[in-house]
Amino acid sequence: MERIAYSIAETTKLLGVGRATLYRWISAGTLRVRRVGGRTLVPAAEISRLVGGDGGDGEAKEG
Repeated sequence: MERIAYSIAETTKLLGVGRATLYRWISAGTLRVRRVGGRTLVPAAEISRLVGGDGGDGEAKEG
């Protein structure tokens, strides 16, 4: 079964960025997240969109 979402810690490792950068992208709307209970989850589709450039603004790629 394929993963549908990742934690903040997992996402920072996958993208190779720090927590501050990730939260900056979230605040700016560059990366959309879902809050489930007390957890913030990043949908796998959002990570793919950001990395693949589908609708991204370029800022996130430069880091």
